[in-house]
Amino acid sequence: MATANLIISAIGDRSVHSTWISGPERPDFDLFLIYYGDLSDFAKSDATFYVRRKGFKWEHIHFAIDRLGDALNAYERIWCPDDDIACDTANVNLLFEIFERYQLQLAQPAVSRGQFSFKGLAQRRGKILRYSPYVEVMCPIFTRSAIQKVQHTFLENRSGWGIDWIWPRHFAENQIAVIDKVGVHHTGQLGKGENYQNLASLGIDPAREFEDTVGRHGGFDRQILRRMLHGWLRMRSIKDPDDNRTVWKRIADEIRWLRLRRGAA
Repeated sequence: MATANLIISAIGDRSVHSTWISGPERPDFDLFLIYYGDLSDFAKSDATFYVRRKGFKWEHIHFAIDRLGDALNAYERIWCPDDDIACDTANVNLLFEIFERYQLQLAQPAVSRGQFSFKGLAQRRGKILRYSPYVEVMCPIFTRSAIQKVQHTFLENRSGWGIDWIWPRHFAENQIAVIDKVGVHHTGQLGKGENYQNLASLGIDPAREFEDTVGRHGGFDRQILRRMLHGWLRMRSIKDPDDNRTVWKRIADEIRWLRLRRGAA
């Protein structure tokens, strides 16, 4: 039986998408790659679906959804990670499994390594997930109906900044989460990737696009933004019954989390 899971990702020459399909376990998902580089059919053999086109992530994903047409109906869950998000196959499979098990509409894996803006999205050990008012554009996962519901936002601007503050208003609180059981490694540097260089060459200011985009949709809660940035926001969570850390390991993880919130880690 065909898988009901799909990854759609826009990739460049430094993509780490190969981590998603390199094991352990067999992929329980298909892969749609949109290559925006200049090499000949780079990574085409990795993909179930493949196109080459120039542009930016969210306009690529909008294109991919339209390109799939009725074939999209074969997929119930769609993950849209940046190409610098590393995660092994077993954990990608687990991401889809947890997303389905808890009947989420919009979520993301927690960030366990690398640079990230929102400390509230850093991985919390001992939890399966935390219900969150916000999911970042870096690596969101949607149900098919959810991605179709918010697809119109993908063309709000070129950078994608701000569209993730529009998405949550379309779903209930218990339908949005950070999945802590799965941690991903952000291998890139914030604000310094190829896309940001291309935006700068076009004279596009992501911060201005952010303000314009959220402004068109009635603004957003800046207090939530600040609390998510600093990791101060309390979020209802589901504990992991398989957590087998020792007491001392749990204390060490909690100290590490508190240091992260204070900006010391």
